Amino acid sequence: MANIVSANDVLASTGGGMYLSKEDKANLHRTQDPFWVTQAIAEQEGQFGPQSVFHIRLKDATDAKLAFGVSPTRVELAKKITHAIAQGADGVGPFYLGRWENGNRSGWMMTPEPTTPIEINDTPMSDAPAPSAAMQSTIDAGDELPF
Repeated sequence: MANIVSANDVLASTGGGMYLSKEDKANLHRTQDPFWVTQAIAEQEGQFGPQSVFHIRLKDATDAKLAFGVSPTRVELAKKITHAIAQGADGVGPFYLGRWENGNRSGWMMTPEPTTPIEINDTPMSDAPAPSAAMQSTIDAGDELPF
């Protein structure tokens, strides 16, 4: 008898949670909640062309994926994260979701420290909470890591 694995099982085992939507990214940026990267893919073909994909875990242990257009900086970051995880790290972080704007162009970026939230899509963020203080670079077990 053949050993067959269910297609549903294979698709369900891709792990890392769902991709964050535009609204989810805006909320993560607004709240400046920390997250840790548990896996990184420097470059893969996506719905909108080549993407760098970061599997993230939020403090409440929620897993998700952040996908960005490929850039040399993101490819290098993904390689460094992959190397750290290959050396035995459970995750790399904390990171925070930042945003950059340059004229009519804007985009997301992962930063090692909280950033000041900026308005997105003409939605005022004046009621956004102030970013929390950056975590120490040495994290001890008492910091409620999501691992």
